[in-house]
Amino acid sequence: GIILAYTVARKTADRRGLSVKVIDDCTIIGIIGGVLGARLLFIVLHLPYYLEKPLTIIKIWDGGLLAVGGILGGLIFVKFYLRRKKLNFWYYADTIAPYCLLIEGIASLGALFAWQTTGTKADLPWSITVGNDGARHPIQLYVFLILIGGFLLMRQYQKRHPEKYAGYFFFLTSGLYFTQTFLITFITDYTKEATIIN
Repeated sequence: GIILAYTVARKTADRRGLSVKVIDDCTIIGIIGGVLGARLLFIVLHLPYYLEKPLTIIKIWDGGLLAVGGILGGLIFVKFYLRRKKLNFWYYADTIAPYCLLIEGIASLGALFAWQTTGTKADLPWSITVGNDGARHPIQLYVFLILIGGFLLMRQYQKRHPEKYAGYFFFLTSGLYFTQTFLITFITDYTKEATIIN
């Protein structure tokens, strides 16, 4: 997802007259900040567990990354980088933000194949059954469809209305992402995660 988004974002930046080198730097910095932010938020939300077993903090390969923390961490790192370079954050944010939907949408397919987060039980034609767990909402598939659809709509809208004020597409993209996250929460089953942490 990152490689695809990065490749297309470079072309968009070039077309908008923004520095491709800065997009390269923002990608690397965003990945580093994203991983740190995703891990930090997970640790904060499960602090009693990590206080008891502090050496497991570095074991990111055992899971424990939250997308929201990744987005916030990457955003903060990129903002500081652009400020240091004395570049307008909003112009770059407008270019990069829609591609974050693409990255997260593709990542949700990985979560679907790993069956990481499960939806609540459902008796629908598209429900998925894994093992003896019963049929459930394929929430990762919902996230994929919403975010990829949102990305495609955002790109078309951005091409038709490039004159929108700086920050417009960033806030539009953020609004879509966080609305989707909020709505998916209502059909997410958190009992499995609670059992693992306990």
